[in-house]
Amino acid sequence: MRLLRVRHRWSGPVILGLLTLVFSVSCCSWAWSVAFAWVPRSSSTGAPLQRSRSALQPSRASNSGRLSSSFGSSSHVGNVVRRAFFEGILQFLPPDRAALKAELLDLLANSKRGADVSKQEAITRAFEALEKVNECKAPLQSELLRGDWELLWTTSDSILGQKRPSFFQPSEGTPILQYLDPANGRARNLEYTMLGTNQVEAQIKPMDEGSQSKYVSKLGEFLQFKLGTEEPAGGTYIPTGADLEKNTVAVKFEAFKVFNGLITVPAPEAATGILQFTYLDEDLRLSRGDRGNLFVLRRFSTEETIP
Repeated sequence: MRLLRVRHRWSGPVILGLLTLVFSVSCCSWAWSVAFAWVPRSSSTGAPLQRSRSALQPSRASNSGRLSSSFGSSSHVGNVVRRAFFEGILQFLPPDRAALKAELLDLLANSKRGADVSKQEAITRAFEALEKVNECKAPLQSELLRGDWELLWTTSDSILGQKRPSFFQPSEGTPILQYLDPANGRARNLEYTMLGTNQVEAQIKPMDEGSQSKYVSKLGEFLQFKLGTEEPAGGTYIPTGADLEKNTVAVKFEAFKVFNGLITVPAPEAATGILQFTYLDEDLRLSRGDRGNLFVLRRFSTEETIP
């Protein structure tokens, strides 16, 4: 009974106090909005005007108009406050992965696989934003990685081949493909030219922490595949971290085949590289090479394409 009396004695004042506080805050907010709307402004400077005492006697019609204006301004201020509130909340929500992916693909349209550099900075920002929401943390252990992937965009001049003789450049309207089979340690790049197909065969394996320097690209200007290009040095980008064996491969090139395989050139010992998979889903892949180049590829086939 004593506890009930204590609660009864204090519940009234507490409730009354809360209601008073809510009413006061609401009135203050409304009054501030009305006052803000009623302060006359100079049309040229936007500063409050100084009026004489007589000027502060508005007609009923004028006062009515200002009162309507005050309610309109109050509504506007409320909208601004609500918008700022919700924008603040959105900063703590995870980014929309589908929207980021759509933005990147939209930017890639008409980029000529990267030959058009006018949107390169915007594409790079979208690339990095999508990397941050990657849900596949172990792409080398995922079945999604196996298959042929078509190059949509890259910063690599040597792959774009714009400085090669025209008959040896990748033909427009034909895909540049990369086949990956991590389980069997195989990779193959394939492009179509006026003189036939060019292929690069390679072995791949999960990268061990500490062995990066062994596989840094040392290929340099080798054969026509690098003719006339200016690539960053190998080791410009070195992936590290505890998940290295799950998302990065060491590459050892084996052979270069040109003119539909009529000529095969064994790769030198220096033909190595590093490739990291930074984003992977059912139909899109982002990668980084140790020369600092970026790659965007979409799934072309789950099986290897036979030229």
